[in-house]
Amino acid sequence: MRAISQKENVSLNILKGVACICVVWIHCPFPGTAGKVITGFARFAVPLFFAISGYFVYDKEPEKIYCKIKHIAKILIVTEGFYFIWYFIRGCIRGGRYGVVEWIRKTLTLEAVMNCIVFQKTIIIDVAWFLLALLLAYMLTLGVNKYACWKSMFRIIPILLFLNEIIARTAPSICPDGMRWYWNANLWLLGWPCYVIGYWIRINQRKLLNIATEKWLMLITVSFLLNLVEVFMPGTSWFYISNIPFMIGSMVLCLKHPVFIRHRGGETASVCWQRTFPWSIYLAYVCA
Repeated sequence: MRAISQKENVSLNILKGVACICVVWIHCPFPGTAGKVITGFARFAVPLFFAISGYFVYDKEPEKIYCKIKHIAKILIVTEGFYFIWYFIRGCIRGGRYGVVEWIRKTLTLEAVMNCIVFQKTIIIDVAWFLLALLLAYMLTLGVNKYACWKSMFRIIPILLFLNEIIARTAPSICPDGMRWYWNANLWLLGWPCYVIGYWIRINQRKLLNIATEKWLMLITVSFLLNLVEVFMPGTSWFYISNIPFMIGSMVLCLKHPVFIRHRGGETASVCWQRTFPWSIYLAYVCA
């Protein structure tokens, strides 16, 4: 079955637009209990973006994957460069030369470099980790395609997600220095598993689309209710396992009904935001 392109799929475009808003809610959360619930729901967004990338990379020629790598690398470099200049100027204003030196001393450390390598925690601005993780996911795709080992990747995904859940629930209580967000939000335990899930959805698309719409709606509803439970469970708020079936159900439903939502104005606004999203979300972080 041919994969419907992103331009043809109105429903998926609107879902991505909603996910863009959810990312903003994650970094600029609402206060109180309601804010906690909204943030918990919004965390399906990042897994969705990884899954969509994995879905559309299926059967892509190496040349096209290289183009994606160059595109993501450009956004990453510009983002990190922008914030380097931003923090440099802010350091000059606040503390003059000594303020800049102090910021550089605290930022460019061996620990920061190791966190970047191991956890994809970008050195200048944290939110750019997604770009680095996606860049590495495309690079891994070249190797997995070369050695035809996607089936092996499918087998380890549940293990990686389960490990992520264990870390999310236990690390805050056993680590004296507290939980670090990048222990959950990194390529290995979130980005790559969701990326591979997207690839798996593309391979099994025919079977998945034959499942009744009502069953997908039930999965989405149950996942949302489980998310409400997870939000108030002990542990961190960086990863909720219920976001994964919610993401899968939402994505498959959009693939099953690509023009389910026919309001072109909503789609146009969504597409415009997605085109500027790689820049706007990182620029908006200044105000967070």
